[in-house]
Amino acid sequence: MLSKELLLDLLQLGEGWEPSEIHSGPVAGTLTVAVKALNSLWTQQECSRCQNRGLHPTDYAKRQVWRHLDGFNHKTLIACDLPRLKCSECGHRCQIKPSWQGRSRHFTKNFEAYALSLIRETSVRGASRVLSESDQRLWRMLFAYVEGVRGELSAVAIGILHREWNKQTR
Repeated sequence: MLSKELLLDLLQLGEGWEPSEIHSGPVAGTLTVAVKALNSLWTQQECSRCQNRGLHPTDYAKRQVWRHLDGFNHKTLIACDLPRLKCSECGHRCQIKPSWQGRSRHFTKNFEAYALSLIRETSVRGASRVLSESDQRLWRMLFAYVEGVRGELSAVAIGILHREWNKQTR
């Protein structure tokens, strides 16, 4: 059995999170790691309105699942009920964004980095076959990155993206 320390190191969850259970998913070849927030996580957060550090948990959002890098020849998923916090000073409520979440809410940062490198070398459709992920989700991820750097992109880079999009949608 994997130790929690080794699993934390492999998943790169960040401070304030720990795996609570590991199980094979309903689909063969899927490994799901359930993650829970530690109490130390609340002290690291600050209110987006008043910058107060007096946040406390109120409840948990619906379970979210992120695709992570494959491990042990299994499609690896991270599942977590994200805590919702309330500021003791101004009453503002917020939900914690996990440190592993990429720009797309379905993928981890590590998965996105690998997917982007595959897309650069092949195509979105080719990367979707290698990753066993829908090309629509990969396109959404790619456009999230494009939106993030829109002001920095040259006309040439935007033209390449449009050409690739046109090739894929024919």
